[in-house]
Amino acid sequence: MDPTSEMQWILVTGAASELSSEEVGVSKQIGAMLAREGYGLIVGDWDGVDWIVKAAFLESIPREEQASRIKHVANRQRADLVHVPDAAVLEDDGPDPGYSRSAVLAADAGIIVSGRKGSKPSMDALMRHQKPVLPVPFLGSDAFEIYRDILADWNERPVQGLTERQFLELMKPWRRSPQTLTRLLRASLATNPEIFISYRRDDVSIAAGRIFDELGHAYGQRSVFIDYANLNYGDNLERIVAQLIKCRVLVVIIGPDWAPHRLNEEDDYVRREIEAARDEKLSVIPLLVGRTSPPQRSEMPDSLGFIWDLNFAILHISDWARSIRQLQAAIDKVVFQTA
Repeated sequence: MDPTSEMQWILVTGAASELSSEEVGVSKQIGAMLAREGYGLIVGDWDGVDWIVKAAFLESIPREEQASRIKHVANRQRADLVHVPDAAVLEDDGPDPGYSRSAVLAADAGIIVSGRKGSKPSMDALMRHQKPVLPVPFLGSDAFEIYRDILADWNERPVQGLTERQFLELMKPWRRSPQTLTRLLRASLATNPEIFISYRRDDVSIAAGRIFDELGHAYGQRSVFIDYANLNYGDNLERIVAQLIKCRVLVVIIGPDWAPHRLNEEDDYVRREIEAARDEKLSVIPLLVGRTSPPQRSEMPDSLGFIWDLNFAILHISDWARSIRQLQAAIDKVVFQTA
């Protein structure tokens, strides 16, 4: 998450007792992930998933941040429980214990881990408020029921920011890292693009379109900028640059007709995009399509000479899937700060 953006709050619910070792492990990983990604946590004071997620979350952030990054849902059956000092407490003001209208209104999205009937009402309420809900369906119980209900109603009420194909990925079990959940949560809450695709239409427009589709599937289409999908009629180069500087990664697609000599024209739009990325300290990934050779340093203006020092990615048309995975791995290092 962009540290300068307003904090987004995630409501997590789940089973209160009789957790399997897998449910415990998944809950710990979700708590740590939410902390690492900069989200705020809304969680109830119940045993089981709530406590495990909360503990992992608090262990992963500095003590001085805890009060500002967690909101407790009061447990009307356990009024004696001690909260994080100075943290906000939301009323358990629903019709049944465990369902808080205040929590639903405060949350930007919800995650449900298994669950034993008591968790489902909160997630149903989030969906009625058109807020994204991401279940962990491979653990079964309420989470699977909600997953099935969302898919059944997808045409009428999809999860915002996601395609049905992306949502289906939640069913694939994970043990070590909630990478898919992390991607989809980020995609469902995205307000600005994080990845900008730069290309020449008379060079690699077809390849650029396919790359946009691939990255849109991985990160969410609202997280990826490409001109034909994001611009309105009448928008100019300044509008493009304004979108670019909000991003974190610039992917420069270079094909056989990239025409590096055009970069010597000060008003060349590809030059302006790369210079803006340099000025804003964005990560730049030059991507060679097929057997295209890297441009010569002598062909480019001094302001773009830094590209020559970068490691060029290669998109092998005959080995498309592997090339896209390698590109995504490079982007992940920036977006998710992975090693």
